[in-house]
Amino acid sequence: MSSIGFTGTELLKNIKKRTYTSKAELVRECGYQEVDYYGVEKINYSKFYDEFLKAFGVSIKKKYSSDDKFPDKKQNKQSSDYLLNRHLSELNELVGLSSVKEEVKDIINLNQISKEREKLGLINEPISMHLVFQGPPGTGKTTIARLIGKIYKSIGILSKGHFLEVDRSKLIGRYIGQTTHITRKVLEQAHGGVLFIDEAYSLLQDGDKYKCPFGQECINTIIKYMEDNRNQIIVIVAGYPKEMENFLSTNPGLKSRFNTFINFPSFRSGELLEIFSSRVNESGYFISDEAKQFLKVKLERMTLFNKKYNGNARSIRNLFELIKKKQASRLMKKDFRTKEDLVNLTLEDFHLTDNELDSI
Repeated sequence: MSSIGFTGTELLKNIKKRTYTSKAELVRECGYQEVDYYGVEKINYSKFYDEFLKAFGVSIKKKYSSDDKFPDKKQNKQSSDYLLNRHLSELNELVGLSSVKEEVKDIINLNQISKEREKLGLINEPISMHLVFQGPPGTGKTTIARLIGKIYKSIGILSKGHFLEVDRSKLIGRYIGQTTHITRKVLEQAHGGVLFIDEAYSLLQDGDKYKCPFGQECINTIIKYMEDNRNQIIVIVAGYPKEMENFLSTNPGLKSRFNTFINFPSFRSGELLEIFSSRVNESGYFISDEAKQFLKVKLERMTLFNKKYNGNARSIRNLFELIKKKQASRLMKKDFRTKEDLVNLTLEDFHLTDNELDSI
C-alpha cells in the first residue's frame, strides 16, 4: 500500500509552510512513504525528488520517442544545476567529515574550472580524477564515493555517474589469464561511473605478504584501462593508510595515477550520537531524553577508554539493531502494547553488557 503524496504547487506549499527535524520527516509528511506486506514503512525518496523536479517544470522522461522534443539547453542546464545543488546538499548533510567535505569540494571546483578553461581554448593540463581514500571501515568512504559519481555526472564529467563497489574476490581469477578477463569485464561495467575498490592492497596479498601473482595482472589491467579511457571512469582505491602506502609503492603506474589522497578520520562521540539519532528518526522510532543522555556518556567513555572501539558509523548501525532487540524483548513481557510503546526507546533498552558492546 502506498500514499499518493502532494504534487505540483501543493507539494511546494507543503514544504514551505512546515519545518522538519530530518529529511525523512519531510518526505514522510509530504506523503511519499510506502508500507509493505509486513507493515514496515519505506520512505520513497526517489518519487519525492521526481515530483519535486516536476513542480519546477523539469522534465524527467526516461526515454524519448522520435515524436518527442528533446529538452533545450536551458532546461538541461537548470536540471544539471538542480541535481548538483541537491548532491552537494547531501554532502553537507552528512554528519562530521568536515575535512573530507572540503577536500571533495576543492576537487569538484578544480574540475569545473578546468572544463571552463577547456571551452575557452586555454592551456589546460589534464587532471587525474582517480582517488585514494584512507581510513578505517565505517567512516563514510563508500558514501562519499557514491556522491562523487553523482556530482561528476551532474557537472558533465562522467556520462553515467553510477557506482560499482568491488573487492579482491570480484577481480582476481584462479589461473593466469583469467584475472585480465574478469577485471576488464568489471571495468567495462563501471565505464562512465565510479569503480570503488575497497581494501585495494588485498589484490596483491597472499596471506600477509605481497606475493599474489594474479594481483599484479589485475593492477596492470586496471592501469591500462585507466590510460585508454581517460575521463570516462574514476577509480577510487580505499583502505587503511599504512597498507595503502605500501600498496601504491608496489607499482610506479599506481603512484603516478593515484596522487590525490583523502583521509577519513574516525567519528567523535558527539558525531556518533548524531548518527544514532538520525538512524532512530529515519526508522520511525523515538528516543527518550534520559536514554539519549545515557548513550551520550556511554559513547564518550567508549571512544576515550575502549581501544577496541574505533568510532565508526557501522558500529552505530549494529548498536541500533541491538537496542531494537532489547526493546522487543522488553515489550514482549507486556500483555498489551500501544503504538507509543512500539516506537519509543527507553533507558532500559540501553543497558548493555560488556560482551554486547564488544560485539558491535
